[in-house]
Amino acid sequence: MATLAGARAPSGLGIRQPVVLRLEGHFTATRNDARTQGTDAVSIRLGDNERWFAVDTARTVGGDPPVSGRAVLGMLAPLQPTLLAVGDAALRRRLEEAPIGTAVRLEGLVDRGSRTYLLREVVVAPPQDAQTP
Repeated sequence: MATLAGARAPSGLGIRQPVVLRLEGHFTATRNDARTQGTDAVSIRLGDNERWFAVDTARTVGGDPPVSGRAVLGMLAPLQPTLLAVGDAALRRRLEEAPIGTAVRLEGLVDRGSRTYLLREVVVAPPQDAQTP
């Protein structure tokens, strides 16, 4: 009788493991602006609110097998990558309140099957006029 201990999933049936994804870029007013201002355009949903994010850099942390950040975005949807931001209320609020055009770095666990993005870090650059000389 065969055991499952050494069994592998047949190729092409890979289980979609969650992956840590870091995005760097900025929010824009429209989808078109996100497409023209970034390498990739991602819709980030925060409850009923949707914001467009122009991605400058997308990378993953860890992962087995390794997968690129851009590949993760490509797997989210054939027409429009959408992430459903969930997690700590303070992190979600930083995303909701980030001004258009301000540099933002966010990181979290992406479940590619449900498109949820469990936030673990959100860094919004200070406004230009708030920087000290």
